[in-house]
Amino acid sequence: RVVPQLIKTGKYIRPALGIEVDEQLNQRLLALTGSKGVFVLRVTPGSAAHKAGLAGVEVTPQGIVPGDRIIGVDGKATDDVAKLLEQLDDRKVGDVVILSVERAGKTSEVRVELQPGI
Repeated sequence: RVVPQLIKTGKYIRPALGIEVDEQLNQRLLALTGSKGVFVLRVTPGSAAHKAGLAGVEVTPQGIVPGDRIIGVDGKATDDVAKLLEQLDDRKVGDVVILSVERAGKTSEVRVELQPGI
């Protein structure tokens, strides 16, 4: 999948959600909360994740409000950032994935069309 794209265009465009995550911070948050998944730190405005309604961390006068935590992709558990990247790596730009997302203790499913990554 990667090689034909490299031959055709000279570069590989990774499929992405349009979110920002930090692996080290995610590991610390997982250890602190005793949970699994990927904490969304920021959602890029206008991105696929933004259009799907995902939310990142919000800083308010009352403190830090956690954003969404991605806990699955297409029905398969997502334990951490490495697992999320692995799950998306088998996809291509334009594919639709169903994310299992936890927000404020409630789980929902969100459809996201993968966009070109950086």
